[in-house]
Amino acid sequence: MNKSIHAQVIAFAGILQALQCIEDIAWKGQTNTFALETSLESLLITGNDIQQIYPNLAGLKTGMLILNHQMSESFNQKDVQIAHYLASVLHLSKKLKKSPQHIETIRKGIEE
Repeated sequence: MNKSIHAQVIAFAGILQALQCIEDIAWKGQTNTFALETSLESLLITGNDIQQIYPNLAGLKTGMLILNHQMSESFNQKDVQIAHYLASVLHLSKKLKKSPQHIETIRKGIEE
């Protein structure tokens, strides 16, 4: 996978956007359709190139806004819940990387 800062920012925005969609659906019963479609479509891409995963960066507008908001100087404006979700996802991701058989099971499930 491309480890450039550009690719990392895009991937990070993608994660934040997906988390926001999940939170919106859980609490409000709805979310931004375009953001959700972009997040779901990214699951179906098996490539490692960030441009393949997110070919239309406009679809990551929500994630980029959240990233900008979270990185702002004012702590009062930060969404602590999204940060908590992110920490949990990153922790699970780290654990999952140690289990290739689980990664393969997830990949097969997505393909089906």
